Amino acid sequence: MITLWRKNDIVTFLVDLGNYHPVYCSYLNSEEKEQLLHLLSEISKKRFVLSRVFLKQILSGIFSLENITDIVLLRNERGRVLVRDYPNIWISLSYSGTEITISLGKEKVGSDIEVIRPLFSKKIADCPLFKDFPFGTETEFRHNLLQAWTMVESYAKFADKNPYQLLNTSSFFFSEVKFVSYCVDKRSIFTTATYKDQGKEDLVWPDFPVP
Repeated sequence: MITLWRKNDIVTFLVDLGNYHPVYCSYLNSEEKEQLLHLLSEISKKRFVLSRVFLKQILSGIFSLENITDIVLLRNERGRVLVRDYPNIWISLSYSGTEITISLGKEKVGSDIEVIRPLFSKKIADCPLFKDFPFGTETEFRHNLLQAWTMVESYAKFADKNPYQLLNTSSFFFSEVKFVSYCVDKRSIFTTATYKDQGKEDLVWPDFPVP
């Protein structure tokens, strides 16, 4: 874990909910347990618990801590997840279907994953942001639209903005950031947004069991 973190400026861990059955509420702090109570669907609860447990385990490996309960996660007023006592690490979480991504950066980062599917195409494509966007065939249209949407979402998380407000702009204006996109197993599209001078990044699947 430490070696992976040292070699990269951004590391993203990809987790499939179908591979886990979380019963790890003992690893949540009181604030997280309160948040969990307000989630209505079972998949939302599972996403929340797994993302926090994996995140804490990843962070405990990076910081060489013996107990994941030593990691305390907080949320600021904009909903960004922070790590108490470790201000120099940036976190972005994303969910789609059964997939979770956990991105950690040495500089500010935003990320988004979308399972490949029809994405209210007409509604989004008619927005000013996509007016002159090249979509091609129907298949290309779906993939390009999803990739464009992950760019919007990842930029919104990076810049702490509402993604739907960005749809009213007239062009892709994200000149201060760079985007890196992946097609994951031909079933989802994942994008990160970060500063242009940000260095190497990696997308990996966790090779350790959750506690």
